Amino acid sequence: MDGGEGAAAGEGGQPSSDAGQHASGGSPDKTAGAAGLAGTPGGASGGTATLGGGGEGGSVGTETYILTEKAQSQVQLGATTVMPFNHLGGTYALLYSPAAGLASLYPVKPKLAGLELASSYDRWALGFTSFAPFYLDGADYFVAFNPTINQVHFDRFPADPQRVEVLKVATPTKQFSQITSYAIGGAPYLLYYDIASGAAVVHTPAPGGEGAVEVFTAALRGGFTQIASIVRSTDTHLLLLDADRRTAQYWQAYDDHLESVATASFSEPLALSAAFADEDTPFLLIYGRDGGSAIYEFSADTFEPSLAWRGFLPVGATEIAPCEQGGKHGFILGDNAGGRLWFYEVARV
Repeated sequence: MDGGEGAAAGEGGQPSSDAGQHASGGSPDKTAGAAGLAGTPGGASGGTATLGGGGEGGSVGTETYILTEKAQSQVQLGATTVMPFNHLGGTYALLYSPAAGLASLYPVKPKLAGLELASSYDRWALGFTSFAPFYLDGADYFVAFNPTINQVHFDRFPADPQRVEVLKVATPTKQFSQITSYAIGGAPYLLYYDIASGAAVVHTPAPGGEGAVEVFTAALRGGFTQIASIVRSTDTHLLLLDADRRTAQYWQAYDDHLESVATASFSEPLALSAAFADEDTPFLLIYGRDGGSAIYEFSADTFEPSLAWRGFLPVGATEIAPCEQGGKHGFILGDNAGGRLWFYEVARV
């Protein structure tokens, strides 16, 4: 990363404790509840809601999931990338603004109760759009792709995560638009995908995280806007989402190829989504720009999706990032225009 001078604390925007409300439009009755103070855990005034029961708000079926809003935090404006990752027994969130180049690293409080004060601020080059963490030989790494200057940065988080360590800067010879990381049997892989052509190249990180080695290529369909990995038992699957077509393809990942399993369609717009696997049951959280959201579970045999919940989350989010802490699933919902993050825990009843 192009480091430069570290930003001052005020410029970066420490998590705020000022009272805050949801974005314009409010929260319908079926939301997971508003927290009391920004940056503090949600109180008893609706911090938890069991979602999936009948009644107004579009909820369906029997009660299946509980979404608990744990906290809200106010951060710097324009942080369009939120990358949660686990490091040395703790959970962190990397926030980055591609327009300003400001990168901030925050420890996440236990039980997803918001953000601690930022442990570091840094100035990076502008224009990074795709981030993917991976774990290799007992150390935590991530790659960052900058399409503006066509560079992939291979970075490592040090033992005391103040500023990331840049290990290698590579210039791709093939065109692609995003990078996704996944693991098979603990071994990390990096999927480079081009949304225009559908071409994909899978790499394995080099020893010490210093670059990557191409392993195989795959011909996927173009148009996938989001790619998520799901580990179920000993198998690794990739969920490829096409927001325009409202479809998803389910692929199984092997060490030398990708194998298509099934295709599913959804009635909801796939504006934002987060994929999880809970007790060997994959499920997908879909978020709409108006706050309307849904959870689908996938059949273990046929990949057929079934609607498990439909309801509302805060309006205006532009980022959703899965976050696992202490064996529990959750996600961070981000509004980059308002500089607000919502922290949710997800549990299956």
